[in-house]
Amino acid sequence: MKKQRLATVLLLGLCILLTSCDESQSAVKWGTLKLRFVCNTFMTKDIRPADQAMKIASYHMEGNGPDPTDVFSIDTVEENPSVAHLSMGRWDITVQALNEEGKILSQGKATTIVKGKITEMEVELNTFPGTGSLSASFSWKPLSTDIPDFSLILTAVDGTRIKDLSPACKNSICGTATVNVDKLAAGSYLLHAKLEDNGICISTSVVPVRIIEGTQSSCPGIKMFIGNPSEQFTVRSSINNLMPLNGTLMYFPIRPKKGENVNLEFMPEPFGNTISTTAFTYSWYHEGKLLMQGKENCCTITPEPGTQRYDVIVTVQGIGCIGAATFLVSQPFPH
Repeated sequence: MKKQRLATVLLLGLCILLTSCDESQSAVKWGTLKLRFVCNTFMTKDIRPADQAMKIASYHMEGNGPDPTDVFSIDTVEENPSVAHLSMGRWDITVQALNEEGKILSQGKATTIVKGKITEMEVELNTFPGTGSLSASFSWKPLSTDIPDFSLILTAVDGTRIKDLSPACKNSICGTATVNVDKLAAGSYLLHAKLEDNGICISTSVVPVRIIEGTQSSCPGIKMFIGNPSEQFTVRSSINNLMPLNGTLMYFPIRPKKGENVNLEFMPEPFGNTISTTAFTYSWYHEGKLLMQGKENCCTITPEPGTQRYDVIVTVQGIGCIGAATFLVSQPFPH
């Protein structure tokens, strides 16, 4: 009788042990994935869609796991969502940021290994699918004697030429021009406008552009300044207040002599908590032409008689243009 009771106890203990092992193995079969979306690409541009179209309303997530049956498709409004009950192993994740109309603002992909109770991962949304359209109008003070030539060039944010644009409507006598571009790939650009009088550049403008899927980006009134001969050396500077990056503009010497170099400098303020100023790239333009590009936040010039325009565009890899500033340098004509 005692032997029978002992066998029963041993059998019961073995069942408990096996059940415990099964539960333990089951516990490590599944995990929870905690995601964080990085969307540093939604910076305001001079030429952009309406504000509402630029706002993220929701995210669409898709995942493919280690087994063909391991898939999920989820819509969420959270920037830091969690996905539970995922199989252990490799997961490929795709995330899209959508506005209220369901247009894709940006998207990103990432891969991780789910290998514990909680696995954390970061997904950068830094690619832009689809095409959109561009519409912009320019104006300037008409010249009393000559009719200037107006031209437009679209470039990438690093200054790489993409295409020359023909104005849809131009009235050089009244000083106006309009440009419309359809089916332009989504992303960030720079629009270079130039006025020339008998082959001599008299005014330029470099305007940041943001294009998103299925949406028109527009700016109805971009003013171009035509400089006149000045009686004393002056520098007028302005920071593009529509851009998120602020800073201080400086130049020296204050009163340069003829032929003396002048240093233009842009001192940026801190930008967020995660991006250092060492990540900034500065592109310096003179009358719409790229002078230099790199990590230098200053540019050395030799002012020419008359008024010359210099622009600095600040970009961060994976984000695009975050800041822009303009110097109008006027040097007296020799008497």
